[in-house]
Amino acid sequence: MPCSAAKLGTTIPVPAADLYVGPFHRLCRRAAHAIAGSVGTVLVLSAAHGFLTLGEPLAPYELRMGEPGSVRPDQLRDQAARLGLHHVAQLVALGGRAYVDAVAAIRPDVLRPLDGCRGIGQQRARLSRIAAAEQPLFLAQEFAVGRTGTPAPPNCRPLTDHFRMRPWGQRSAIGWQATRWMPPGVNQRWILCRWSQQLSQWRARS
Repeated sequence: MPCSAAKLGTTIPVPAADLYVGPFHRLCRRAAHAIAGSVGTVLVLSAAHGFLTLGEPLAPYELRMGEPGSVRPDQLRDQAARLGLHHVAQLVALGGRAYVDAVAAIRPDVLRPLDGCRGIGQQRARLSRIAAAEQPLFLAQEFAVGRTGTPAPPNCRPLTDHFRMRPWGQRSAIGWQATRWMPPGVNQRWILCRWSQQLSQWRARS
């Protein structure tokens, strides 16, 4: 997730979790924690320092990604190697395009749930839905299916809504067909497993 332009008014180093106080950062953090659950790791991408844990002490700074003096791609690659990000099965990037693109430069298969949003309002809406979802990663993957540059048919966004309107015999077929439009970063087997579970639940309720 991205850092924040708004920072705590302090002159001494404080944990990153306390330093970044911007509302968009806070919303990204809520969504990131929901996706990570109890087994994943949440990292901040700082324009000045690169990848950080929320407990890392930082002093206030003023810098945006891409500005002179911001973290370089080779620095991010070195940090990613040390953190083992290349071996993470599913990497999710939340934030503005400059920050997500920086992650994609080292992991092209990164999941980008906010791509295709028309503005900050739609980004906030998606983040709020992810943070409140019963299956946050599943919803993030659904959003990423229709990301910019990856055309998806209407019955792919989101598929769960269209499943409820289809006869039982068509629902599984839609799930398998939709994998043709999934970007490389989407775990297709995991999504199909979730669809199968959803189908069983809906069938039990009918």
